[in-house]
Amino acid sequence: MEHRHLGILLREEFMWSLSNVVLLEAYLNVLDGDPLQEVVKSVIHHYKTFVQPKRSSFRMCINHGDFNDLNVLVQPNDNGGYKISGILDFGDMNSGYYIHELSITLMYMMIEHPNPIEVGGPVLAGFESILTLNEDERECLYLLVMSRFCQSLVIGRYSMALHPDNTEYL
Repeated sequence: MEHRHLGILLREEFMWSLSNVVLLEAYLNVLDGDPLQEVVKSVIHHYKTFVQPKRSSFRMCINHGDFNDLNVLVQPNDNGGYKISGILDFGDMNSGYYIHELSITLMYMMIEHPNPIEVGGPVLAGFESILTLNEDERECLYLLVMSRFCQSLVIGRYSMALHPDNTEYL
């Protein structure tokens, strides 16, 4: 990843980067009184103790950072299904890791599926048909998906407090 303009994607304080899960600690007050606050605290603790020490073994890439159903264009294929024809919204791009992109995708696919537990296998199989996870990435996948759920919860609640008239989007 050598290019003179890639530094713009480092985004060391970018809240939505899975490299920056610990930044959520400063916003936990938006969950005061909510039992989910303890869940988020636990995920952050496990992220610090289990994920952060293994990051040096994660493979780096440029992350889209927001790969969800609203940012994917599809078109019908010849088999009666669909194929991806385009991707939208590059505003959350950042320097990160392949495992982050997979974790983000898994989280958003789980939200949209009526039985979220069924999503992981097919999404992981599709991902690994292109790039096989290494041992550390595989061990951290669950916590990274949980971390993205926590980011969405905390940042969403914080944004709703700042912009109460925009709750439909948030």
